[in-house]
Amino acid sequence: ELIDEIERSPLVKSVEPNLMRTFSHVPSDSLFSNQWALRNTGQSVNGSSGTSGADIDATIAWDSETSTNAITTIAVIDTGVDYNHGDLAGNMWDGSNCRDEFNSPVSGGCPNHGWNFENDNNNPIDSGQGDSSYAGHGTFAASMIAAVSNNGAGISGSSRYNRLNVMALRFNFDVFSEIKAINFAKYNGVKVINASYGGGGYSQIESDTIAAFPGIVVAAAGNGGADFVGDNNDLSNFYPCNYNLGNIICVAASNQNDQLASFSNYGAQTVDIAAPGVNLLGIYRGDYLYGNGTSFATPLVAAAVGMAYAGAPSASVSDIRGTVLSQSDSVSALSNRVVGGRRLNLAKVLGAQIPTTPDLSEANQRYAYRFFSPLFKGHFYTVSTNERDSLITSNPNWNYEGIAFKTYQTSAAASARPVYRFYSSNYKGHFYTVSESEKSRLISSDPNWRYEGIAYYGSSSPSGNKPLYRFWSPVFRHHFYTVSVSERNNLIANDPNWAYEGIAYYLPR
Repeated sequence: ELIDEIERSPLVKSVEPNLMRTFSHVPSDSLFSNQWALRNTGQSVNGSSGTSGADIDATIAWDSETSTNAITTIAVIDTGVDYNHGDLAGNMWDGSNCRDEFNSPVSGGCPNHGWNFENDNNNPIDSGQGDSSYAGHGTFAASMIAAVSNNGAGISGSSRYNRLNVMALRFNFDVFSEIKAINFAKYNGVKVINASYGGGGYSQIESDTIAAFPGIVVAAAGNGGADFVGDNNDLSNFYPCNYNLGNIICVAASNQNDQLASFSNYGAQTVDIAAPGVNLLGIYRGDYLYGNGTSFATPLVAAAVGMAYAGAPSASVSDIRGTVLSQSDSVSALSNRVVGGRRLNLAKVLGAQIPTTPDLSEANQRYAYRFFSPLFKGHFYTVSTNERDSLITSNPNWNYEGIAFKTYQTSAAASARPVYRFYSSNYKGHFYTVSESEKSRLISSDPNWRYEGIAYYGSSSPSGNKPLYRFWSPVFRHHFYTVSVSERNNLIANDPNWAYEGIAYYLPR
């Protein structure tokens, strides 16, 4: 009844319950021999022996990893992270120039390597879901990703050269704090989220927030019901794993013998891949202990996604996701349990030539906002919400007119070219071009224009895109851009102040 009442308000877009989520439990490092998931020789680990080769081939992968790969930050949304632990401290996200979940700069930065959305403060230290009995889950997951390798102590993370960092995002295991954490990761440039949690109940807000994340969310398939016997996710939904989105990878757990873990959820249509999730050694409450769960299989896949990005930072979501899933091992015991019977193989992922197909997804697009100055008789366009808000609140020379068009956020789009921005103090206006020759000519021979850098990304190709029309006014000494055919035709027919110059470049439809 309350939902029905709230929905009647014209100020409300949508209403839904705040659903709860639950856990889904040869380097120099001294305990590496117990990390069978990275190298399984059939050794006895914690009293259990395995099958040689039933691992992710980490040591083989490290032969192809290079120390020059870009560092990729993985956001671990969980109980927090023990960021002071000696085997994690060196691989934590810096956070000195962080932005909040609304994309505004955080005064003083994020000195503790992330944010606490459970208590709304800057200290995401791992102390659990309001209950100390839960403490340690996030740290264990983080250690699977980024325990410091080759430091002569403890365990090894997934990168030989420590090219993975962890952003600690503590949340309250509910959708409300989760979406804030996802947006925080997005606005701080994160490409990979580790989501070792889940639950029943479809949330449109959760789904929309993940869909808008311009990277990959690696989610746990779940650990069955109260009896801890795996459930079939094809028949019983477990979210966020089960959202049908192109930027989610859903992970089941396998054991030391390449079989599905007895507790692991599965789904021949809904669970994308398995990874080791039984008898794993990780950091837990300041010590090294063994843990089980799809919660701990998930960060191994998140690490593989992060390392794929480290080697190919400009690759699209579909390129990276497709590579991680296709460059896996087919395991007969996982047939009809996960899509294609796949188990993670880090060596194959790192050895693959990652393609660069166009990223035309909504996640790679942003709005360009338009302003008009009656004083300068010109328009201005920006994709920066901060710049937009600053002009609206503090610059009376510019009137906000709304959204002008969509453009690409990164260079991964089809035939993408950077849109270069110039400013003229003489004309009091900006100019935008994708033409390298026009850019070079203005820089080298036209003192009226000062180069400001890349404004956003457009396209030189009409395929799948729409044209942006350009006008020039010899009276106002300004350019004008529009994607509207009717606005273009009206200016051509009725306004002699503007001369039509043709198509400037192309933008997403």
